[in-house]
Amino acid sequence: MERVVELLVESVRRHAALSIVLHSDEDETTNLDNLLKLWDVFVKKPKIYTWRPPADHPFTKLHAKCLVVDRLDALVTSANFTLHGLESNLELGLRVRGPQAAAIAERFDHLIASEVLRPWAEA
Repeated sequence: MERVVELLVESVRRHAALSIVLHSDEDETTNLDNLLKLWDVFVKKPKIYTWRPPADHPFTKLHAKCLVVDRLDALVTSANFTLHGLESNLELGLRVRGPQAAAIAERFDHLIASEVLRPWAEA
């Protein structure tokens, strides 16, 4: 995971605008804590969003694993960004380019604009 965060930090150093959506449980900030612990304190932090599932569905989670670059290139994968997900599990991913990548980015834009995905501090 350290290498993934290092690469994200490097992209911000090269002036990339970075937004991250993380899963969050009621009393759990592990995903955020792990990201911030590895983040270079001298580099601007990304915009961090989360989704709070309805209270009447306690086992519902944010399960999407997706990376979109410049609205032109996207990776959609079953792999969690964890040690097992990245190194030892048998996972599958699909890379798409062009209009399909733009459509994925637009979906996330819509989820943010409609406040389904909210900035972490407001969630």
